[in-house]
Amino acid sequence: MSSQAETGSLVSSRLPAREFERAEAGAPHRYTRTAIVLHWIVALAVMGMIGLGLWMINLPKGVGPFRAEMYNLHKSIGMTVGLLIFARIAWHLAHSAPPLPATMPRWQVLSWDVPAAKEFLSIVHLANASTLTVLILVHLGAVLHHLLVARDGVFQRMWFAARD
Repeated sequence: MSSQAETGSLVSSRLPAREFERAEAGAPHRYTRTAIVLHWIVALAVMGMIGLGLWMINLPKGVGPFRAEMYNLHKSIGMTVGLLIFARIAWHLAHSAPPLPATMPRWQVLSWDVPAAKEFLSIVHLANASTLTVLILVHLGAVLHHLLVARDGVFQRMWFAARD
């Protein structure tokens, strides 16, 4: 039996770890073209969103509609990126990832079991999901208020209708 130093493992031998599938040496395994395209579109769009976001926060409020147009562009790109991320997730669920290279060190292949990190990230995930759910419900409440109670035309600004 080999020691941790020989296998390259950085985790304690008492922590359970799941080995990912590893390829035979020299086996040409790649992601599908769709997965590659979705990955790079999302990566470039996110980097562009960060750049646009950092640039637009310094736009003065008195530049007329340009500032609002940039904020709306940022929101539109963000919603599109969100849909692309869902597409990536759906694609990944239907198509397994290629096996990792057989030459990859064992410590990079391990799936580490760290209960404290799992618990912390579960709490963060729940908080984010709860916050997003509340924000969506508040937004829908405001939509219904403007549409059915206030009848002030705010809803129609975002609805499919001919421009005035």
